[in-house]
Amino acid sequence: MQTQLLPWQQSQWQQLLLQWQQQRLPHALLLQGQMGLGKQNFANYLSQFILCQDPNKIDKACDQCHACRLFLAYNHPDFFRITPTKKQELIKVEQIRQLIQDLTLTSPLGGYTIAYIHPAQSMNTAAFNSLLKTLEEPTPKTLLILVSDTSKPLPATIVSRCQPLLFAPPSQSLGLQWLRQQSRHPQDVLLLKLAAGSPLLALELSETEQLNLRTQLFADCLAVMQGQGNIVKVAEVWAETYLKLSLFWLLSWFRDMVALKLQVAEGQVINCDQIQSLQSFASQLNFIQLYQCIDQIMQTQQLFTTHTTINKTMILEQLFIGLQQTIVEVEVE
Repeated sequence: MQTQLLPWQQSQWQQLLLQWQQQRLPHALLLQGQMGLGKQNFANYLSQFILCQDPNKIDKACDQCHACRLFLAYNHPDFFRITPTKKQELIKVEQIRQLIQDLTLTSPLGGYTIAYIHPAQSMNTAAFNSLLKTLEEPTPKTLLILVSDTSKPLPATIVSRCQPLLFAPPSQSLGLQWLRQQSRHPQDVLLLKLAAGSPLLALELSETEQLNLRTQLFADCLAVMQGQGNIVKVAEVWAETYLKLSLFWLLSWFRDMVALKLQVAEGQVINCDQIQSLQSFASQLNFIQLYQCIDQIMQTQQLFTTHTTINKTMILEQLFIGLQQTIVEVEVE
């Protein structure tokens, strides 16, 4: 495991470092922000720092002591990582109950005990309820780190018992500077826009075939909207690929069409490589219908966030049919 602090995380780090130095570290943290901002990196960096046994550490772990070596080898006895089970894509109540039992044990190394829960929104209701008592009555020298994106709100009872730590996308100049240090992709500005300003997600896009996939998805979308595509086949392809990212792109296309109808500067359009096609399609629609399409996409995103066992292909079919009907209504008018 490698831990690092990213350039846009300095203010959050200085806040926690001051609390650590003043011995006011909270018993529970909630790291929140959109995907691709390095919240997991931050959680690892913080955890290693706290568990580090170097008495002279100032603002980073030493990487050399026994505790650091154990942590970097994924083998620290006082660090518990809770993530969803592969089959269910959920953090189940049994995992939280086992964690609570582990947290009551004496630390083998005599320091802090840290539990890392990610993504926090994947806990089911029983898991949330089980965790609540630990948040209300924490054991000494225990830190719970919950990591969550902004796609699904957490229960208020959980949020109110954690210190929030918000992560926002860096400025475009800082994001591009970091991205160019990691990758020399010729479309770095486009990548950062497509990632909603999240540099890590932009880097992932640069290293995979996702840009080519996006081009194909856009073609599929236009065909379906124009009544020329096979909705069932398109839904099957979308369900089997990067579903969340596909819906994010679909939403961005319609939002760009609204922006283009408002005649905003081209620099403010996310999908700057598809402006001509978007502008042509947007000219056939009115604002009311565009916003209706946006609402349908957002409702579908929320459905996939709150229900992990639904038939993805069927839900996408319903979405495409709804969008198609909306556009047909425009043509009829």
